[in-house]
Amino acid sequence: MQECSSNPCQNGGFCTERINGYECVCPSSWTGVNCNIDVIECASLPCMNGATCNELSGGYTCTCTPGYQGTTCSEEINECASSPCFNGGTCDDMINSFLCVCASGYQGNNCEQEINECASSPCFNGGTCDDMINSFLCVCASGYQGNNCEQDINECLSSPCVNGGTCTDLVNAYICTCAGGFVGTRCEIEIQECSSNPCQNGGFCTERINGYECVCPSSWTGVNCDIDVIECASLPCMNGATCNELSGGYTCTCTPGYQGTTCSEEINECASSPCFNGGTCDDMINSFLCVCASGYQGNNCEQDINECLSSPCVNGGTCTDLVNAYICTCAGGFVGTRCEIEIQECSSNPCQNGGFCTERINGYECVCPSSWTGVNCDIDVIECASLPCMNGATCNELSGGYSCTCALGYQGTTCSEEINECASSPCFNGGTCDDMINSFRCFCASGYQGNNCEQGDCRGK
Repeated sequence: MQECSSNPCQNGGFCTERINGYECVCPSSWTGVNCNIDVIECASLPCMNGATCNELSGGYTCTCTPGYQGTTCSEEINECASSPCFNGGTCDDMINSFLCVCASGYQGNNCEQEINECASSPCFNGGTCDDMINSFLCVCASGYQGNNCEQDINECLSSPCVNGGTCTDLVNAYICTCAGGFVGTRCEIEIQECSSNPCQNGGFCTERINGYECVCPSSWTGVNCDIDVIECASLPCMNGATCNELSGGYTCTCTPGYQGTTCSEEINECASSPCFNGGTCDDMINSFLCVCASGYQGNNCEQDINECLSSPCVNGGTCTDLVNAYICTCAGGFVGTRCEIEIQECSSNPCQNGGFCTERINGYECVCPSSWTGVNCDIDVIECASLPCMNGATCNELSGGYSCTCALGYQGTTCSEEINECASSPCFNGGTCDDMINSFRCFCASGYQGNNCEQGDCRGK
């Protein structure tokens, strides 16, 4: 009998047939044989975090406290999920609220306000404040520096005053107190005391600090070169010369071999280049000495030495004199500076095709292989002209040789060897072989016949 056919299980229960009965599997909110008894869910305190449990027929609901959500109020609401903190602020989630930890330079519940760092007037001495994120920038008035324009720039640190001037620092300026002899904003202009031409008699004026100095000609002295010097008193004339005093100067009468204002200059007799042909001049007192270049002789090196007088050229060579040298024109077969080297004509390997070279005076001689002739063994001998091929063979001329095409029955280089056709023992059954030109003949033993005695003779049986 199908007890489940009457649908005994209520409230969504599932009916399972049993022997002589049935069994209901109930939803979690119902119990009893037929799932008709409502379970009191709130008894198990399913609602969390202080929520209120509301019993329903066949279930329950939870009324969550602020800050929580979900069927059992187990899920804490993340108030930071909506990104409420601006300008890089960090959100700290709390129960039913949030806390923004602002990045430097910002403030407010949502970090929405940029802090004005210029509000405290941090820039001094007329500096202008430029507000920035979490900082400020002071644009200083001329003459000031520092993060807050608190430092007066010392314009004297660059040492603008030169030539010993003393610097006094001002606001965005300086003043130089110049040493004697200098003027200018930086004391850079030297007063030109020489501009009045104080030095007389050709004296040269040199500027000095707060003054001048005269460099006088040798004949004058004094601060302004206005006192005549007695020059001969200092014995200015040298090398035995006579001193002649003049107004504002003197003259020297030199001894032979000397010249110049004070006769200090030895006359260079070599200045006229008296030594010829590359000779070197050695200056002496009132004379000179020529050191001649190789190949020349004489007081002025005017004579060419004849190097051929020593007969340097050998083996019949002819000598030609040069400057400090000679040249030999050699007889045939000799070379070298003195014609001392016999030319080795065989060194160039003139003999071709295996020829042997023998040295001769001013020449060579080639001993040629039999297939070649000529001075350098470069002419091919016509070997077939001597009829080297025998027994009717054909002679084939080759470069440096020949070959023979033998008639049938002959072999060898010159076809001189008659081929022995009996060498292969062509006659069978005791037959005797008779060698012939390009063939053989068999003499058969009794009872055999055929070209090779290969056939038995039936008549013999």
